[in-house]
Amino acid sequence: MRRFTVREQEAGQRSARYLEKVLPAAGRGFLYRMFRKKNITLNGRKMTGTEILEPGDEIRVFFAEDTLEKFMGGSKDVASAPAPSGKAAACVRVPAGGGGARRQPWPARGEGKPGLPVPDILYEDAHVLIVNKPQGMLTQKASEGDISLNEVILNYLKETGSYDPAGSAAFRPAAVNRLDRNTSGIVLAGKSIRGLQVLSELLRGRELEKYYLAVVRGTLMRPFRLDGWLKKDDAENRVHIRREYFAGAGRILTGVKPLGAGRGMTLAEIELITGKTHQIRAHLASIGHPVGGDAKYGDPAFNRKLRDEFGVRFQLLHAARLVMPENLPEPLQALSGREFGAPAPEPLARVIRALERVQ
Repeated sequence: MRRFTVREQEAGQRSARYLEKVLPAAGRGFLYRMFRKKNITLNGRKMTGTEILEPGDEIRVFFAEDTLEKFMGGSKDVASAPAPSGKAAACVRVPAGGGGARRQPWPARGEGKPGLPVPDILYEDAHVLIVNKPQGMLTQKASEGDISLNEVILNYLKETGSYDPAGSAAFRPAAVNRLDRNTSGIVLAGKSIRGLQVLSELLRGRELEKYYLAVVRGTLMRPFRLDGWLKKDDAENRVHIRREYFAGAGRILTGVKPLGAGRGMTLAEIELITGKTHQIRAHLASIGHPVGGDAKYGDPAFNRKLRDEFGVRFQLLHAARLVMPENLPEPLQALSGREFGAPAPEPLARVIRALERVQ
């Protein structure tokens, strides 16, 4: 027999989902049979698999040790130790989170795990991490050799003591929203199951106000909203946009507010009302105002001008501002109505300064 105590980070998920992570090789049908036979219990009672776990809940698994090891798939994520009794089966209690452990200060920038930078943190609490992603970094891995923002975040949380893989078999912190490799700016990550769930629900419900800074070709004079339809071509890794519906397309809405113009370009604040792949870049390009530095949807001549004058190598698109809705549920209630901003990277900042000089 083994027992697992739910940590604060792991709370908020269904009990069956928790066990699918702890025992990945067991299979859902097998787990539900074990619930019915009371070979797996929750707080000493029969389980249904639908219970929402809370910190400190105890799940006991009455399997032989070799069976348990097989279903755990050789996982090293859950600590184990022999039971103090004389029984052959092991019994381990994973400590619940939220103890009095003191966090160690994160080392100075650049002193983390070799090859992994320290994230640019905009906000952090027990459930949420908000970071400023640099240009040139993937949010999630595309291939085994990639170093993504997810790895950077996990490394930071492990080094600061906020995440212990050995005690969190049923949860792994992760980024909730994605930015293109060459788009910089605000990325949200969940440090706990409940934090991840609330952030995901806000994104799905379009309750977060997300604003980007973009430098586009041409002069824009007044705010407007773009309405259209977008379809992704996976083979070409690009999207196609039309004003009217076409087969397989999803509706997109993009708000545009000019902030300043000059030298044949405009700095604009873009509100991402929906959230489709390449939406901002392709939508602006579709009306003749492509984002500067964009190799996929942009204007080569405009891109060369920006490269020669300002050293632009990536698209001038930055997730600069995020506004949380009011009346957030726990445990994110303290973030209700708050606004977060991320400073623009170079060379976008150089282009902005140049535009300010011609106003």
